[in-house]
Order: sequence, then structure tokens, then C-alpha cells
Amino acid sequence: MVAAEQFTPAEMLLLPEPDLEFNHGQMLHDPHAGLALFGPFDSQAASHTKSIVYGVIGPSNGVEQFLKWSDLVQGGIVHREQEPTDDARKRRADERKTYLLWPPFPGFEVAFNAIWPRRPAGRWELDRTRLIELTTHRDPNRRAYDVVGEYCACIEKARNRDESFHVLICIIPDEVWQNCRPQSQVRDGAHGRAPSKKALAGKRQMLSLFGPEEEYEMSVDFRRQLKARAMEFGIPIQIVRESTLRIGPGNGRSERGLTPESDRAWNLWTTLYYKAGGKPWRLASARPGVCYVGIAFRRTDFGETARSACCAAQMFLDSGDGVVFKGDVGKWYSRERKEFHLDRPSAKTLLSGVLKTYRDQGGQPLTEIFLRRIVAER
Repeated sequence: MVAAEQFTPAEMLLLPEPDLEFNHGQMLHDPHAGLALFGPFDSQAASHTKSIVYGVIGPSNGVEQFLKWSDLVQGGIVHREQEPTDDARKRRADERKTYLLWPPFPGFEVAFNAIWPRRPAGRWELDRTRLIELTTHRDPNRRAYDVVGEYCACIEKARNRDESFHVLICIIPDEVWQNCRPQSQVRDGAHGRAPSKKALAGKRQMLSLFGPEEEYEMSVDFRRQLKARAMEFGIPIQIVRESTLRIGPGNGRSERGLTPESDRAWNLWTTLYYKAGGKPWRLASARPGVCYVGIAFRRTDFGETARSACCAAQMFLDSGDGVVFKGDVGKWYSRERKEFHLDRPSAKTLLSGVLKTYRDQGGQPLTEIFLRRIVAER
């Protein structure tokens, strides 16, 4: 990283914030102000959701804490400094600074022109003790797979209900977040055996010969694996750590640092509105008839001579709609140039799928394709 002081003013260019479009065609660059003043972009659309049908999955105390937030977001949430000064002028300056840094949340119905019910349409409680016990297995693949399985069983129950859920909120204990990540090391209360690198390589070789053993084909990251396995049920999910739901000041330095409640309400409920099918805003500068495509690569093998990588593309329409496409796995990585490149047949297949979906989504007559590699994970 280059220090900012190494640049002269002539070398630095400050790009203006792009305008976002909200209800009634109103434009602002700040999403907080746009939603609070005008409401979401899709307010007048026939597809606008008037009431969110949601379900909550997690340990009982985590579910109860989320329901307290469901009550909280019915009204406004304003962050105030805990130790206000007696100096009136300084107090006004502090309040203005706080308002700009942590904008008040006006309430879900005001911000999104829709209702967030105080109680969910479905509620599935998980045994906290069992979840934490599953996270202490020494095999990282087993840890993640078994814990994710507990949540997937509830998601499947939600799919089989009569209600059509817009979104499911999965509340996870912080122990799951700590123990089910790629670099997690379980020590206290650990059980079972962790496979050695040699044993793990042997398992994967057997998989290629005799068929899949699912837990060793998936990420050991709980969040990634839950998102991947939940896709088959067709209901959007939102993963929330229990500690994120804390209300009020913390009890000590050992607790996780959090932004004010107003900020967390904006972040979480804007995400939930979007995942429920809403469109909070759209980029005002998006041009009609232009298809925006971003391509991402990820290496699948990190051996000394490995070149294998998978790719995916995400397409955006001028309406703000987006679709993700999975591309082929192949030898796309060049170790010499440290770059990723598709061959012509795979590039053609991927772009053909993008263009077909663009037409199927009702995109305006195509005038331009804006193509960019948005990330390359190495």
C-alpha cells in the first residue's frame, strides 16, 4: 500500500459519487438520504413488495434478539453520543458530525414503503449446545458440513411450507463463526481426529476414483458452504452473527466492537429488502441498451505448476437487475504472467449465455457491452 503523503495534489483525482435514482425519479448520491426522503426506486412498480414474508433460524436466544430488532425498526433509530458536552455550540457541532457519520434510520416502512412484520411467518430454533459441539470436531470439513446441515434442514422445512418466503434469516452463534473458517484452530473441547495433509489428499484421490464424498468437496468456510448448499432450496438467506444483534452499549472490552444501531439497521434491513426482491435504488448513470458484465476468476489448485481456475460472470442491466453465471473450469491461470485468460470457446459460451439472459430479462435493444474483469483471486 502506498502512503497518501507520497502523492502530490496534481497526481490525485477525487472521483465524484455517482447519483442514485430513487422513487419518483429523484436523484441523490447518498442512499440513506434518498431512501429516507423519497423511498425506494421500485415504490411505484407493480412488482413492489408491500409486506416482507420472512423466517428466522437459529438458537432460541439469537432468534429472540432478532425479534427485538424487528420491533426496533418499526420506528426511528437515532444515534446519540453517550457523553454529550455542556457547551451548546460544541454540542450542536457534535450532533451534526454524528448525524453525517451515522445517519438516523427512519423506520423500515418510511425507508422502503413496505411493512416489516414484527413477527416472522416461520421460526425454527436450533439447539445451541449441539451447534457448539459440532464446531469442536478437529476435522474442519466435518465441522462446517455438520453445522451447515443443521441450518439446511430448517431451510428445507421452510421450502415445504405453504408460505412463499421472501427471505430467511440465519442467526449463528459467534462460536460457529470462530471455529468454521479456513484458518480456524479448535483447541478447547475438541473431539475427533483431523486428517493430515497426506490423508486429505488420499481422500480426494479416492473421490475422483469412486465418486463424491460431499463434505470434502465443499469449502470449510461456514458462510460460503451455507450459501452454496442453500441455493437448491430457492429461498434467499441472510447470515447474521448473534453479536451483531446486540442492543445498547457493550459490557466490556472483550466484546466485539460494533457500529451504532442506526447504522446496523440501515445495513441489515437494506440488504433484507433487496434479497426480498426489492430495488432500493438504481445507478442513475446506467445507459439504456448497455449490458454491464464483470468476470471473476478463482484458482482451484495452488500447486507449484497448477493452472486450474474457475470463472464466473455477473451481468447487470440498466434497470439494476443482476444475474450470476458460472463458467467453465480450465487452465486459465498463467503462472508466468500471473494473469487469468479464457480460451476462445469458453469465452464464447460464457458471453452467449449472458446475451441470451439479457434478451430473456427484457433488456432494451443492445447497443453496447461493457466488459470488465472485476476481481481475480489468486
